Amino acid sequence: MAQDAQIDVPEIGNPESPSGEEKKTPAAGGGKLKTIGMQAGIFIALAGAAFGLNIYLLKPMLVGTAKGQAQTAEKPKAERHPGKILPLDPAIVNIAETNGRRFLKVTVQIEIPEEEKVVKEVEARKPLLSDRLIQILARKSLEEVTSAGSLESLKRQIADQFAKELGAERLQDVYLTEFVIQ
Repeated sequence: MAQDAQIDVPEIGNPESPSGEEKKTPAAGGGKLKTIGMQAGIFIALAGAAFGLNIYLLKPMLVGTAKGQAQTAEKPKAERHPGKILPLDPAIVNIAETNGRRFLKVTVQIEIPEEEKVVKEVEARKPLLSDRLIQILARKSLEEVTSAGSLESLKRQIADQFAKELGAERLQDVYLTEFVIQ
């Protein structure tokens, strides 16, 4: 007789339940919290492992590499010897596109190896270098000599032209010691 009787038990979360409310079991909320806790623990463990690898394995390898590069980088600096500085005559030119109303005065000094033979050869070519300097400067507009980065660009152009005339091995550097725009 007890077998034929059915008991109607409402299901939790069933909209047809007599109370009409959804009930959550405590196990469902606790499961999410456990999952988040486990994920946070795994993340912290991985972060710690990465930190340990960085400090104990990667950093010593990189420091060793940087020391080796610093030693090789110092060698070329030791080979470069300061050279003799030769001043060229100041160059005064009219700035292009100003109808002769604006001018530019530039004084250039060049650094060459301090070998007596090279110094004599370069001193003999100073008029040629002054001519090339005037040719470069006379083509420049006011905007080209006053814009940002114009001095570096001008210095590079002068160095390139002088290296062609003297030979790249003879020209160590170019210095602009006076630069006046009127």
